[in-house]
Amino acid sequence: MARPFIYIGSVMFISLTVFAYTGVNACAVSFCVGAAVIFVCLFIKNRSSFLKKLMLCCAALLLSSYLFTLFTITEYQPAINMTSETVHSLSGKLCAVDEQYGNYYYTLKNITADNSETKLMLRICSKEKISAETDDIINLTDVTVYRLGVSDSSQLQYKSDRVYIGTYDYTLASVEKSDKHSYLFYIEKIRDFMSETLYKNMYSDFASVAEAMLTGDTSKIDGNILLNFRYSGISHLFAVSGFHLSLWTGIIIYILSSIFKKHKNTALVLSIIFTLFFMALTGFSKSVMRAGIMVLIVLAGHIIRENADSVNSLFIALTLILTENPFAAVNISLQMSFLAALGIILLSPPLSSWLKNIVDFKNKRFLSKIIYSAVTAVIVSVTAMLFTLPVTAYSFGYFTAYAPLTNIICITPGEIFIFLAGVGIVFSFFPPVSKLIFYIASLLAKFLIFVTEKISILEGAVIKTDNIFMEILITALCAVAAAVLIKYTGKDKKLQKSFAVIVSALIVFSSASFLYEKKSFSVTAANVGNGTAVIICYNGENYLIGAGGSRQDYYLTNILDTINSRTVDLLLIPGNGSTESSYASAILNRYHVKNAVYSQAEYDKELLKSLPENSVYTNGFSASLDENTTLLYINNEHFNGARIVSDSFKCTVIFKSGSDFSWAPPSWSSGDLLITRYKLPKTNTSGFEKIFISTDSDIVYENENIYTTSEKDCLVYSVSPLGRHSVKEN
Repeated sequence: MARPFIYIGSVMFISLTVFAYTGVNACAVSFCVGAAVIFVCLFIKNRSSFLKKLMLCCAALLLSSYLFTLFTITEYQPAINMTSETVHSLSGKLCAVDEQYGNYYYTLKNITADNSETKLMLRICSKEKISAETDDIINLTDVTVYRLGVSDSSQLQYKSDRVYIGTYDYTLASVEKSDKHSYLFYIEKIRDFMSETLYKNMYSDFASVAEAMLTGDTSKIDGNILLNFRYSGISHLFAVSGFHLSLWTGIIIYILSSIFKKHKNTALVLSIIFTLFFMALTGFSKSVMRAGIMVLIVLAGHIIRENADSVNSLFIALTLILTENPFAAVNISLQMSFLAALGIILLSPPLSSWLKNIVDFKNKRFLSKIIYSAVTAVIVSVTAMLFTLPVTAYSFGYFTAYAPLTNIICITPGEIFIFLAGVGIVFSFFPPVSKLIFYIASLLAKFLIFVTEKISILEGAVIKTDNIFMEILITALCAVAAAVLIKYTGKDKKLQKSFAVIVSALIVFSSASFLYEKKSFSVTAANVGNGTAVIICYNGENYLIGAGGSRQDYYLTNILDTINSRTVDLLLIPGNGSTESSYASAILNRYHVKNAVYSQAEYDKELLKSLPENSVYTNGFSASLDENTTLLYINNEHFNGARIVSDSFKCTVIFKSGSDFSWAPPSWSSGDLLITRYKLPKTNTSGFEKIFISTDSDIVYENENIYTTSEKDCLVYSVSPLGRHSVKEN
């Protein structure tokens, strides 16, 4: 049977994804169905090729059901059972440290809970840095455990990493220094040395980009730079995977083959060792595991004089990863890496070969190479984008329209930058050489940052996918991808035409989606705790009404990032209290704010300096968003609020909790939506169809039209161009 792992890997990937959303009950049903099919097939004497494949798929289904049930019963359920009000004493060996948003996160493995040893992992969130290194034992007393992840999707991502539970360190943990260290300790020391060398020889922005591309650690990158790379379509440079591993492995093989000309196997074995080292250096992420296993199969094939089949190798890698961790099927990094590699392997070679004949200018070989390289970069980018579009659409709600263009411009400089940054670290012991290398690398980093910044803010750079146009397109693409996977031949003459049709459909539907979203009206109430932050998206522009709250500022910036906003067209700061202005500085630093309005003169001087030059100080204003839509603002002794009025939508936002509508115009006391803080106003609110209350308190209202942000990231009220109103809780 040719390529058996295609069937095994595909069935495991699909079934384990379904199990992740449905639970172990689905495993029992699937196990019975698979066993029944195999039992029936055993009694058929003359088994056709189809029956053999069917039995193989059913065997993979049995394995998936067994593994998912086993991991759920032995790992996941015991961990979740610990999440209660019960106080625990916990200890474990430190295996990973991360820093985000001013907090420190420590991951422990093989934790001991109340003197009972387990194989579980635990994440500690601490505002203070714990003086511990890899392999040290961290002890915690009198702590409660919670389930990681606020939303279902975030819970699945933690689950895919086999880190199910976490705790807060309020008492400052005690640390037992380890006398014996594993390889992870020395790997961490190498990572620290690499980071220190980069920051010593380059500006912090350039060093953070280099560190992310070399090791996958994006925690130190400026938020704006990270968003620019993401929205321009080359954030895959930070997700260390096949691109990076192929680059470094190719260089290592070339060097070793030159040294060991008569002993090729020695060069291959050393290359295998380097591949394993690189996988460890990048933290054995799912994407690099996929790429690493494929490279190891290829290298092992060369040793035994057998050429590895790239498609089968890809599915072998997928099968091994899912066998080691069945929850990894829903890991976004693995899904993106696997689907991108699949699209490139299946479609890029025949399309590149076809186009090579078109751009082959016999008398102009150099021109042919340049054009062919550019076209190949487009093909690789588009095929990867097509196959990963379902994941990006579902997980992120958008895709980047200019990714092919950015890849043409940035991939080659990116490769050179990665190479120079790595070589610069190697030659750091010889400063005259390393300084020159890092200088050239810094110029390339500056170029990459400049290009991504300019492309990310282009009109239509980000296409939203949560509308009917993109849903139709994505469904069609999934069907095409399935057809290509089921039956593919490199000599298919219709492949090029099909690819052209698909790309044309992508352009047409993306344009329709862009125009649809531009004419849509959405109001997002962010969960910022005790405060108000309302994001209005209309006619391609973004308005932030209120910029305060009691939670950390990344709760709001994450939502703005999700909305795919690089620009805030108007920032309204309705007061100088923390409930109205605590996030203003973060917004001004992270986004391009075109206009700002503030109503108090007693703001922090640094905040006032960072406001745009055309900022207005006023206690009331009226602004036309277009000819049919108006934004109003009033601030007096008794009332502080804003009003959005259009032909199809009317919304009132109250900044003072429990305000009295009698101090506002009569029309403000009715409409489609009321957004208030902490509690309902003193006056009657029956004139509103829906009410959003911004609070992190667990408040329950009997009225089904009242929504609270408690335990949610945000509430979204949308009005489509056709006049359809809807509410979504995220």
